[in-house]
Amino acid sequence: MACKDEYSSIVEPTRRLCTDPIERVSNAVAALAGRALTLEDYHQFLLDAAALLAPARPVIVGGGKHGSEARWRVGGRTLAISGGDRPDMPLVSVSFVDTEHAEDEEFREVKWGLIQDTPFHWAIFLGPETPEDVWVKRCGCLCYNWELFDEVFDPVFRSLPHDLAKLPPAWRPQIVYQWDMSVTALGVVTVRATVDGVQISSDVTGDSVTLPPGFQMGIGRILAGLAQGAPLRDVRFLESRGFSIGPTSLTGRETPELLQQIAWMEEHNWDEFGPDTEHNRCPGLTFDDLRTAVALAAGDAEEEPRPRTTRDNPVPMRAGLTTEQLQWLVQQWLGGAPIADLLTRGLGGENGTYLTKQAIVCTDWAAYQPEHNGEWAIIVSPAEGEEWNDDQQVAGAAWQLCTTLTNMVGPAFAGRTTSHFAYTRFFRVGERALSVDTLLGLRLRLGSFEEMKAFYPRD
Repeated sequence: MACKDEYSSIVEPTRRLCTDPIERVSNAVAALAGRALTLEDYHQFLLDAAALLAPARPVIVGGGKHGSEARWRVGGRTLAISGGDRPDMPLVSVSFVDTEHAEDEEFREVKWGLIQDTPFHWAIFLGPETPEDVWVKRCGCLCYNWELFDEVFDPVFRSLPHDLAKLPPAWRPQIVYQWDMSVTALGVVTVRATVDGVQISSDVTGDSVTLPPGFQMGIGRILAGLAQGAPLRDVRFLESRGFSIGPTSLTGRETPELLQQIAWMEEHNWDEFGPDTEHNRCPGLTFDDLRTAVALAAGDAEEEPRPRTTRDNPVPMRAGLTTEQLQWLVQQWLGGAPIADLLTRGLGGENGTYLTKQAIVCTDWAAYQPEHNGEWAIIVSPAEGEEWNDDQQVAGAAWQLCTTLTNMVGPAFAGRTTSHFAYTRFFRVGERALSVDTLLGLRLRLGSFEEMKAFYPRD
């Protein structure tokens, strides 16, 4: 693959020689950096990554706070690839993290967190299920009233057309849900998600409406309306196809013990989702009403401009500290030397301010003590006013520094690389940690692992 920019030219030779599959996939993003990518480019990147990472096979997850992504278990780490939040912005983002840490954190979020904080609500296995997939099953959620249904199903189906569009066509399953709506005259109501939108149809009346991508009325409001306000437990869930694991609702075959538990949770407002009563019934809705709402939404739709991939008129990066000097700083700090002394006596810094904070400053670098996420943060070529550094140069400098750190302390614990020149790496060194990112310039953070681990790179 030909490389045409500085960042790519730095990374490409090593990319070809690197034996670590995670770093090879991460480095491959550099060949895409700054380009106006198409959705087909993103599809090809996924397919190439899958070929490189085989025999590990991808698991697609989505519906949660991190959006949809393709994941691979590679050794003791998990690699994830995701695209942009909009169909017209196929950003390519590659992130990775220590698998044990990630799954422990996600288990805690699923077990103890709020529904809206769950990392994902569905999964698609591209291949046979393995014992390692057991943890993924925890994302399944049983909905037993309309408020909980809204909270889970609405974000899933609102994003599904885009989530499916981001998958290569060969990876896309048919996502179909069916409910028995005999409580009305609609019979079996089918909800089908495609790249073109979400189709809702009745097998009795023959009515069918397709909600376009981005349609704001939630699927919970729609189904509750079509059910004419009947409780969710009276709208029996029949089946779903396409998801290996996904949200469901009551089927009428639940055990008395489970129903008793649900009744207790609703009575005590355990999950803060109100039970289906006369006081919180959804207004009735017909297919004609739904068609009218879709037509009105289509008339109000406005085309948004495509986001830019680079900043206008960037200024050249000013390297106030070299990679060698930063390497020396890390070595001395790991050896127990105080950072403040290293920055002043060793590197010539003086007391000053940076972003209204007390800091140690020098020509083209600044260091401060953050309130969270680290003991010290050192910024090389800090952005000033309305001026921003050249993204390519900063990303290249970050890549060089992280290559040096990898040789010093071993592979990164977590990291992220994107086609918009974002580059982060998080290293664990015993009870200490260091991270590199490109947020405000080239930034190096030093601190304790326990404090910094909560801030490992995520999309």
